[in-house]
Amino acid sequence: MQQTTNKLIAGLIILLGLAVGYLYDIYFVESFSLVSPALSQKVSPEKLQKMIGEINWKIIDSDQFKSLEAYGESPVDKGVTGKKDIFAPI
Repeated sequence: MQQTTNKLIAGLIILLGLAVGYLYDIYFVESFSLVSPALSQKVSPEKLQKMIGEINWKIIDSDQFKSLEAYGESPVDKGVTGKKDIFAPI
């Protein structure tokens, strides 16, 4: 009798844990999502023009920007990445 009671209590604890975890997932985890529903809305052309108008284009004419140099190859050379046959024994 006591063994069935222990199994019943353990089952109820597991069921309660699953229910609490499900509720936590619905109410808290989805609200911390990386993509919020507001970001998926379309941007009106007026707002886009306003955003472009707020960009400080004087930065491009500054001496610091003009002193920047490109290092390395463009486009990037992939180079040798390893064995040709990854399934070869050696």
